[in-house]
Amino acid sequence: MTDSPQHPRPITLGGRFSVDEADLVRLRAQRSRLTVSTYLRSLALDAPDVQQPRLLVDPELVRQIIRVGVNLNQIARKLNAGHLVDGFGLRQCLVDTLVALDRVTERIAEEARQ
Repeated sequence: MTDSPQHPRPITLGGRFSVDEADLVRLRAQRSRLTVSTYLRSLALDAPDVQQPRLLVDPELVRQIIRVGVNLNQIARKLNAGHLVDGFGLRQCLVDTLVALDRVTERIAEEARQ
């Protein structure tokens, strides 16, 4: 491949994106600290300098959600089997679920703002 010194990349390639897709590409390029052009070229050419930004969620939050999910599953099994379930316990389990989900969504929102 022979590129001239004045125009090291003389060829322009295009693609069509929806508004949401274009916004996502721009955001990912920004997070990778690259121009959109460099970001897309790097992805297309499997260049090692582009890493997809990852949303990091605290593993403890994930464990909390799993525990709450297990509790909800146990309650659902009892209800489906025709057993009586403590209303207070059910209410507390639902509150715990909402609190844990709120923590995770807030953390994800924080990561997205950075």
